Amino acid sequence: MEWKRIEPKARPAAAAPAKGKILYVEDEDPNWELMVLALRDKYDLTRARDPKEAFAALAKTRFSLILMDIQLGGSELNGIDVTQILKNKYRGDAPSYSTGIRCPQTPIVFVTAYTARYSKAVLIRVGGDDMLTKPLDLGLLSATLARLLPPVSVTMGG
Repeated sequence: MEWKRIEPKARPAAAAPAKGKILYVEDEDPNWELMVLALRDKYDLTRARDPKEAFAALAKTRFSLILMDIQLGGSELNGIDVTQILKNKYRGDAPSYSTGIRCPQTPIVFVTAYTARYSKAVLIRVGGDDMLTKPLDLGLLSATLARLLPPVSVTMGG
């Protein structure tokens, strides 16, 4: 009988868990910076300053969730309009840069300071999945994302 030495298979390096991809449609720099500080360790964050940038980002990348400001200064569309276009609920003439870009299954969370103007019920009716108020409660933000984002599956090498 002959003995053979069997070398163990090299295990692949443990890959870091994939981060959920979040698009934040926000025109104000301080709000963007706060979100980056709050989420950069757990999520891959992309910013769109206006609807045109949002649709361009959505044309290139599939996002796990969208955080949507309502008032987008200097834009022809506000966050409600963008949400309605994405969820196939818009009743007007959508701009050409939004043509063919829809994501009816992607959760959208409105992030707004306009809670007296827009109730959570109204924002859900127009296509949102939840609403967070500014200034942000980071614990509530974390809980909302945990509830709406699918859990990241981790596979073990072997």
